[in-house]
Amino acid sequence: MGIDVGNTATPQLVDINRDGLHDLLIGEKSATINYFKNIGTAASAFYSNLPDNDTLGGILLQSQGYVEGYTVPFFYDTAGTRRLAVSNMGGNVYFYDNIDGNLNGTFRLLDSLYNKPESSRIKFNVSVNGGDINGDGFVDLVLGQASGGLQLWYQYNPTAGVPALEEPAVSFIAFPNPARDEVRVSFNHLSGKGTEQLEVTDIAGRVLYRSRVNAEQMVISTTEWASGLYLLRLVSETASRSMKLRVQH
Repeated sequence: MGIDVGNTATPQLVDINRDGLHDLLIGEKSATINYFKNIGTAASAFYSNLPDNDTLGGILLQSQGYVEGYTVPFFYDTAGTRRLAVSNMGGNVYFYDNIDGNLNGTFRLLDSLYNKPESSRIKFNVSVNGGDINGDGFVDLVLGQASGGLQLWYQYNPTAGVPALEEPAVSFIAFPNPARDEVRVSFNHLSGKGTEQLEVTDIAGRVLYRSRVNAEQMVISTTEWASGLYLLRLVSETASRSMKLRVQH
């Protein structure tokens, strides 16, 4: 079929036009969603190499100051209504309805998971998907983060269609890794109370660095550390996270 929407394609198979066949929806770097209607059969799907609609729902989720958006679509049904969740590089997820019978029109924006300050704490690209995780008959959401972590959002009100937050645990990412003279540590979901603590130990368990975390990012000098492996450990009131760091001089 030779389908190519450009860089960073994020596909989903879903019967969006309710004809009993799986259509193809693809998010991409340019911040839009492409719709390819299934013109084959249930046993043998077939799609044109050009989208039936290259800006489905009129959605264009470019991040501020960028021409890119890296959209990831997830269509789902809740309380008998088709909904669309779209994540993007800005770290947010947007919800739309007014989809059925309106595939050539503009979808209605309902809500987002985060307000702008919250979204900025997630940072980088977010990928959304979902399903009935806890077996209660409602569609829950799973968010993948650039740092490698996952968030789970349970839906408790199907008429709202926007799942309720399962409180995300504090997380962090360290870069560059391997590090040479310094390592930069970026944190997500800090409590704001200053109760989190970051600790760095060598492979023998000796503590080389320990500090309260009072900002969303910190820089640690590694110039006096020998080349080798180290363990970064972040401890909060409710969780503990760790990752390995390699230092190479």
